[in-house]
Amino acid sequence: MTSIKAEAKNFSLGGQKYSESRAIVIYYASKYCNSGPDSLGTTSEEQATVDHYWIELGDSALAHSSEQKLKAVCDVYEHRLLKSRYLARESYSLADLSHLPRMRYLIDEVGLAQLVNVRKHVNAWWEDISSRPAWK
Repeated sequence: MTSIKAEAKNFSLGGQKYSESRAIVIYYASKYCNSGPDSLGTTSEEQATVDHYWIELGDSALAHSSEQKLKAVCDVYEHRLLKSRYLARESYSLADLSHLPRMRYLIDEVGLAQLVNVRKHVNAWWEDISSRPAWK
């Protein structure tokens, strides 16, 4: 498993080395932005907002020990989702996509669904992004 993870985090293309998942995702999103929805944003403001809402979450023990911090993050998301349908803008972006695995993990594996369920807009956002056909 470790070697697969290492391979996924490092690859070279055309002399350029990509060594972290964020860089790899940005590379592919940029490469295919004209053949599907633009998930990076079309303006500098949208791109900055997509990047701002791209968070990292850890393992189960870390999640439970950080529950108060996660509540605060969910409160920030609730406030943000009052203003737009998705985290970075009115349309789906990498900011939303990057949350799918981690949010599913927090909800299904760690048992912290209440962080999402008690926040009207966060819950609606989660229901929306997690029901997308590409995620099923």
